[in-house]
Amino acid sequence: MSAPTPVVRAATYKRDENRCLLCGTTDQLEWNHRAAVGMGGNRRRPGAVEGVVLCSRCNTAIESDAALMVRALAHGLKIRKWANPELVPVYVAHKFQWFRLEGVKRVPIPGVVAIDLMHAVYGDQF
Repeated sequence: MSAPTPVVRAATYKRDENRCLLCGTTDQLEWNHRAAVGMGGNRRRPGAVEGVVLCSRCNTAIESDAALMVRALAHGLKIRKWANPELVPVYVAHKFQWFRLEGVKRVPIPGVVAIDLMHAVYGDQF
């Protein structure tokens, strides 16, 4: 059972302004895990920082296109399974802005801070 609770799902949609964080559309939105949960999921219910809102088109594209997966990782929309989601910022393309996710809040941060945070988590991989 790796699905968020209805409360977490609704709060995530509200935090992400009911828009896909990659393309900005408001159509066919889905709650998406930032880190892979694997086949069969996980018993622990994810919190809001562990998910983002993406449209079904972008989510499918990320999962099937290696170059887009690299972009999603670089933008914090997807994270490595071992990464702490509270430490990985998210780039919201339609706002041209980086954010730290603090539960159900998005806190804007400068790009240089986002880069520092990404380096702290991923090192030279970023």
